[in-house]
Amino acid sequence: MPNRTIGLSLRTKTLIYLMAIVTPIFVFSWYASVVSGNETKKQVGSALLQLAKQTHTTLDRDILGISENTIKMIQEPLVQSMAKEMAGTPFELVRQYVALGELMNKYGVSDSFYSGLKYSLLIPVNDPSRYKFAPSYQQLANGVFFVDPKTSPWYKTVFDLKGKGNLQVLDHFGAQGAGKSLTFLRVVKDFATDLKTDIGIIAVTDLQTVLSNDMKAIELPESSEIYFTDRDNRILASKTNKQMGEKVRIPGEWLKQEESNSVVTLDQKTYLLAYHRSYPYDTKLIILTPVSIITSQATQTHRLIVFITAFYVFLILLTVSLFIRTFLRPLRKLGALVRSFVPGKELVLAHPPGRKRDEIGELTLSFFRMTRRLNEMIHERYVMEIKQKETELSMLQQQINPHLLYNTLESIYWHGIALGQKDVAEMVKDLSKLMRIGLSRGRDVISIGEEIEHAEAYLRLQQRRDKTAFRVEWEIDEACLQAQIPKITLQPLLENAIQHGVAKMEEEGRIVIRIRRMDEADIEITVSDNGYKPVDSNRLNAIAGEESPNEGYGIRNVQKRLKLHFGDRYGLFYESNPGGGVTARITIPDQERSGETGGEHHA
Repeated sequence: MPNRTIGLSLRTKTLIYLMAIVTPIFVFSWYASVVSGNETKKQVGSALLQLAKQTHTTLDRDILGISENTIKMIQEPLVQSMAKEMAGTPFELVRQYVALGELMNKYGVSDSFYSGLKYSLLIPVNDPSRYKFAPSYQQLANGVFFVDPKTSPWYKTVFDLKGKGNLQVLDHFGAQGAGKSLTFLRVVKDFATDLKTDIGIIAVTDLQTVLSNDMKAIELPESSEIYFTDRDNRILASKTNKQMGEKVRIPGEWLKQEESNSVVTLDQKTYLLAYHRSYPYDTKLIILTPVSIITSQATQTHRLIVFITAFYVFLILLTVSLFIRTFLRPLRKLGALVRSFVPGKELVLAHPPGRKRDEIGELTLSFFRMTRRLNEMIHERYVMEIKQKETELSMLQQQINPHLLYNTLESIYWHGIALGQKDVAEMVKDLSKLMRIGLSRGRDVISIGEEIEHAEAYLRLQQRRDKTAFRVEWEIDEACLQAQIPKITLQPLLENAIQHGVAKMEEEGRIVIRIRRMDEADIEITVSDNGYKPVDSNRLNAIAGEESPNEGYGIRNVQKRLKLHFGDRYGLFYESNPGGGVTARITIPDQERSGETGGEHHA
């Protein structure tokens, strides 16, 4: 660890050490929360499984009591005599029908423990139309009904059980429009034929009322669901709004055992499943409880742990903050001060050095004194170099600027006008403008707009003097007109373009001057001609670089003044044009925009 942090700042190291302290705390908090949640789910799961067993036992006991009532009913002589009465006269059949109806009502009313149940006797016949005196089971809630086994799909299932009780969800058993009913069904065997003949089926309907009342008494966690289902997971009774006969969607692998409690995911929600299976009637009891409800207490405990942890971390952060403020921050400021120091520029401090008398304050004061002494030495050398360059610029300017008398030129201009020599007068006027801009009232740099006026006057003079018809095209970015440039920069380049390029080409000669901004800080100026002579741009660049000191005075003069004003980054460069001629390319800084010369000196 120490070897890996050698190149890191003190602040970064402090944060790393802080993370090393805080991370185990959060990991412990998370681990405690997970363990607490798992233990809670385990304990609650065991409790729910025991509750499922007890509830299932209670429901089985209710069904067993109803089953015993059906056995008693089957043993009733009135029920057993029904097989014989079916072959008797219609009068005897009706009398038997009425007596059996009263017996059914008696069982339903006298059974106070299972109040609300309705008992019926279903007798199979091939032609129910013979018994029109008897309503169907879709018309009455209970009684004696003659049914066609072919129209009752559940009938065969019950008979196949050979006297064993069975639970079925029947539709429309009772008055017209009645809904589904959980029904206990048992075949009635004829004792006179040694149980070889079937008399009918006893049906106990509305069993869901009794079972639902038992389930309502169960106290479950909030949002829990409890279902009493058959072997195919069809709901027989529940405490939810789901309909009887609807299937509970539980993955099959969780319901293969006799009992279990586990965590399952249904519809993107996690539940704790408590499941118990009973074999007398092959039923299941399923309890589903949201895990979020179970772990709510553990979540509250976890939040308390998180709060305590956060408070502890806050104390650590407060301590680290004080450490950074009193030690690391002054060191960081001193480092920023060292990085911001530029030789020759005065350091700007928010507070005077030496205000703090500790070791860091003394170190800052010593650094400030050192930079001040260094700046004094740099300033002295800078002043000497400025004076030397000013002398050199003055000598170069005197070599290129002719000294003419403005008043004499003005007089010649008006004299030419008076004599009707307008061309001569205009030439004198352009020459006067050329001389005035060249001198520029003693300034070494002028705006690009002024330099363009100087170049235009020069071009007009050349065209009138030699009667040449070459074309001149200007492509000027007006945003560059206020930028500064050494005066008489374009004239030597235009002179070379005329003399060595388009002088003898008449109307075919073409000179293009382009001025544009390259980026946010630089401006590019190009003077391009389409001269017919082949041009060696490498030789021209060598002359501009003073590798040939005996030729190209104008080029060398322009190049040297550009670099003296703006530095070695800027200057003049030549390149040959593919179709003939040459392009002189000048780059200068946009002084108006940047506010600085970009070089070593600016006169």
